[in-house]
Amino acid sequence: MRALLRPSMNPLHENSPTANSEHEASMSQHAMHHDEVNYTINNDRCTAVVLLLYLFTRDDQKDRSMTKSNRPIQLVRLFHGINVIALITTIGFTGWIQNNSFLHRSPSTFPRSHRENTRKVSRIEANRSASSSVPLPCNLLDHPVPMILMSLGRSGTSSMYQVISSLSGKETTRIFEYTGGSTEKSRIFFQKIVPKEDVNGEWLIKFLCLEQMEHPDAGVVAFKWKPYETLFEEDKALQGLELLGRLNRKIKVVRSKRNLLDVMISRRKHKISLKRHGIEGKISSHCQKGDNQCLNAQLKAGIGIELPTKSLLTELRHLHDMERRTDNLLARYNVPTIHVSFEKLFSADEDTTEWRRMFDYLGVGPDNFSYWDIEHAGHAATSVPLHNVTLSNYEDVRKILIGTEFEVLLH
Repeated sequence: MRALLRPSMNPLHENSPTANSEHEASMSQHAMHHDEVNYTINNDRCTAVVLLLYLFTRDDQKDRSMTKSNRPIQLVRLFHGINVIALITTIGFTGWIQNNSFLHRSPSTFPRSHRENTRKVSRIEANRSASSSVPLPCNLLDHPVPMILMSLGRSGTSSMYQVISSLSGKETTRIFEYTGGSTEKSRIFFQKIVPKEDVNGEWLIKFLCLEQMEHPDAGVVAFKWKPYETLFEEDKALQGLELLGRLNRKIKVVRSKRNLLDVMISRRKHKISLKRHGIEGKISSHCQKGDNQCLNAQLKAGIGIELPTKSLLTELRHLHDMERRTDNLLARYNVPTIHVSFEKLFSADEDTTEWRRMFDYLGVGPDNFSYWDIEHAGHAATSVPLHNVTLSNYEDVRKILIGTEFEVLLH
């Protein structure tokens, strides 16, 4: 089953210059048509008004000899004349609306991405009221606590979950990248693995029900949901978020964030190791306590890393934007979420405030614990805390970041 759940990506499609130019030409053409129709309508209005004024003037000259008792006839005539002008104006304007294709454009004249996103949002929004009465596909229990960890790759979620699982139940469970460990795998998961007939986010709850059945003595069961572009693009992903919002805290969502420069350094470290040693010889993602061979390999790989600087700011801004968009999407779907910081969880001053806040949110974990308990329940630390040791081109990186919004990431 795990093999099936490790579902690999297509690059994002951008609007082509051709499509954009056609759209602009269409807009210009419709604007010209608008001016021509408006000119015709104005001429029709003027003609109608002049004709009616002429009739009233002529009738007024005839009726000057009329007594005051006949004045009501003139008022009635004037009233009907105003109605006629209003009717002609309304008919002309209605005809302009009906004939003006700029206001009644076929959706096909809009850019493709706009049409697709609009239809996607409409479908998901339409499903909200309908899905609210759909029964759940399985009996999701309150315990073990079902949870989802949502964070960028190399953000320390596995280490965090190791501590949560170890201190919250009799059984320590592993956490899997259920929705895929890369954009490509995530796209395959939502397009190929999740059944087409699943339109209510059942894929999400079924996995957690299965984990609860397999690990009844655990304190928590969970999976990682990494926010790739698929989170914003795939219907099945959005339907999963809709379900989380509808269940309202039944499934606990934890958003953890890490220093984005450290995220980039960690990714670079593992990429270099994979390139040098291949899939079999690369360093492990994490090291268990007492595994000195693993730990030494990690620390050695984490010293003297050269971080590419040409696109450094671009990549940092991309990661920051991904975090912001993810938070906004969760808020839009009313997904109850707790936000925690990797740096506060694994702080050098051994403060446990962030851990207590998270355990309170989950409703599990020890009542009394120290940082010693946290340290011994988790993985061994595998990163060097000083950037001037980690990076061989630290000064180059520092010069680029000084004066930017990312200067605070240096340590």
